[in-house]
Amino acid sequence: MKKIITALFAIAAFTFSTQAQDQNKVNEQKKNARQQHGHHKGHGGKGMEGMDNLNLTDAQRQQIKSINEDFKNRLQALNKNDNIMVKDMKEQRKALMEERKNKISAILTPEQKNQFEQLRKQDKREGEWKEKKKGEDWKEKRKIEDGKEKRKIKTT
Repeated sequence: MKKIITALFAIAAFTFSTQAQDQNKVNEQKKNARQQHGHHKGHGGKGMEGMDNLNLTDAQRQQIKSINEDFKNRLQALNKNDNIMVKDMKEQRKALMEERKNKISAILTPEQKNQFEQLRKQDKREGEWKEKKKGEDWKEKRKIEDGKEKRKIKTT
């Protein structure tokens, strides 16, 4: 009887450990996929990658890095604060983002600022085009006619 119970515990432990490993692998794959698509940089933004085209000096890069670290720490502290209303949190987050933008802007030369604004406008146009394309794809998939959805039936 002891051998049977011991065997059952061993099987259960093995099953749970393999499931946990599989879940960790799935979580790691999802994390890697998000990082490849830029989601770890906030709302699809390019983070420091967008700054690469500005020919920043090493001093500018270091200053921007410290500004971003400070921003990240302050934002994490804000997000951990359970005693704050959602509206207030949004306002404070917006203020932090504006402060960060102003600090980085103060570091850039006028030429770099102009170039950065041009890159932002280009990214915005590309984003609008992608959203429009998504809408067209969705309509095509659903074949919307006369306000009614007609789903395509796949036959394979």
